[in-house]
Amino acid sequence: GLQTKRGCAFKCVYCEHPRIDGKIYRLKSPQRVVDEIIEAQKVWQLDYFFFVDSVFNFPTNHACTICEEIIRREVKIKWYANVNPVGISDEMASLMARSGCIGADVGIDVASAELLERMGKGFTQADIANASACYHKAGIATSFQLLLGGPGETRETITDGFKFLESMPQPDNILTVFGI
Repeated sequence: GLQTKRGCAFKCVYCEHPRIDGKIYRLKSPQRVVDEIIEAQKVWQLDYFFFVDSVFNFPTNHACTICEEIIRREVKIKWYANVNPVGISDEMASLMARSGCIGADVGIDVASAELLERMGKGFTQADIANASACYHKAGIATSFQLLLGGPGETRETITDGFKFLESMPQPDNILTVFGI
């Protein structure tokens, strides 16, 4: 695991990350992140990394600059990260793939439009569908996390969420946890 920043500015109603890491991002320089990758490769012969940030792709410019630095320095790695569906574009997904990203753990937590709003996720079903399509085009495996049992969740919102997920490019994995 490798951390590129601390802090989380998102306002999900149940999440501990802003309380633990703070709401203000404290960023490692992209050069330092890549230095740490290179050092780990030398010392432990590692070629696989997991970016353990609560959300790797925010701030977006920081995530893109890390990817660009990996490419610029010709570091050969495979990596995976926790991501948010907001702001993902074909260009960003392609950049992630070129830098070695093989998987994105997309923390949607819920999939119905009603629960996305109620849980303070800050994104919509359209954002989820777009991110899924972008990662699919870039050849990046996706895993969606669902947390069932949130405030106001019903059989209907669960059904609506699963119907929505069935309507878009399928993730490679859906992790479902009961009880938020």
